[in-house]
Amino acid sequence: MTNLMRKVNPSTISNMICATPRSGSTLLCEALRNTGLAGNPDEYFHFDRWSEKWGMSSEEDYLEMILQYGKGDNGGETGT
Repeated sequence: MTNLMRKVNPSTISNMICATPRSGSTLLCEALRNTGLAGNPDEYFHFDRWSEKWGMSSEEDYLEMILQYGKGDNGGETGT
């Protein structure tokens, strides 16, 4: 188990949306985000896009940022 995984609170429910291209995953993420109950879902595993936006170079820092940013304002966690 990595140090990053130890930081995840086991009492928090996390979700991961796995989808193929053109399957409606962006629409699903938008719908979940709009509920205000499911954190800030997005396609976080496009490493090049997000690492450039966040200025991340290490994978551990990048994954930590996904966990923090994906929670959104309500503390929920999700991502694709």
